[in-house]
Amino acid sequence: MNQRRREDTETVYFYRASLPAARRITWEHTDELLFCMEAGRTEEVRQWVGRLFLFYRSLPAVTLGDAKYSCYNMVDQVKYMMNYSVPALQMSHAEA
Repeated sequence: MNQRRREDTETVYFYRASLPAARRITWEHTDELLFCMEAGRTEEVRQWVGRLFLFYRSLPAVTLGDAKYSCYNMVDQVKYMMNYSVPALQMSHAEA
């Protein structure tokens, strides 16, 4: 399924253990989306995520695997930020 193109709707897919590597997708607004996530700006995050998926749809050769890989990378960046932000916030509240 990772090789599925967005316009494939009637195709049947079979599992294959070895798949080609996903292509790296660069979106120029990744930093804005990540900043809003880190800042807890929920409504802005929703808007940016909508724009992100419109961007994916605008890429003619993008596959589901490419988009998933891109999202996984963003989630990893958010996890990394949260590992440092949340403990720092907890410490500052404990000291107050």
